[in-house]
Amino acid sequence: MNLSETPRVAFMGAHGSGKTTLILEIASRLKKRGINCSIAYEVARKSPYVIRGLNTIEAQLQLLGARLNEEMSACINSQVVLCDRSMLDIQVYTDVFCPKPDNGESANHGNYRNLIRDFSVAYTQTYSKVFFTSTLYSQMITKDDLRPEGEDFQRKVQNLMEEELNKSKVRFEHIPDNEPVDYLVNEIVKLIK
Repeated sequence: MNLSETPRVAFMGAHGSGKTTLILEIASRLKKRGINCSIAYEVARKSPYVIRGLNTIEAQLQLLGARLNEEMSACINSQVVLCDRSMLDIQVYTDVFCPKPDNGESANHGNYRNLIRDFSVAYTQTYSKVFFTSTLYSQMITKDDLRPEGEDFQRKVQNLMEEELNKSKVRFEHIPDNEPVDYLVNEIVKLIK
């Protein structure tokens, strides 16, 4: 299968909202049902920019390319791909880490910013399903030295993601609080031909 044929299910939410843990549990249950699924993991943890603490527009472009590569690679020989983050996450983090300067920016940076926005929105509309987490876990539980700390920052990102989903007219569904894994597995199985 390829990118246009393989169902891709994106899980969105701020860092520390339980996406990775949830995806791993879903993948386990799908595999127990005999479904060949892959995970497109979060790419920020491997980014040479992020690891060095460089939150620049160039870093966001690198993440955009890495995210696309991760998802395309995961689609090969899979019945379904579970995406730990979406392209739209990159757009939101670009706005957070690289806000447009008050005194303007270079033409290239403006073009990069527009490219990230336009591509992220268009690409996110191609996911088979987008699920949005509503739970935020304590930074004490999720600390990994790459994520910015502070629950206020976490809430800000969470709110910006939901605003961007609504503004972009991307269809998404909030993950239910009770028995989410059973519900999500059943929803994902419906996508598989």
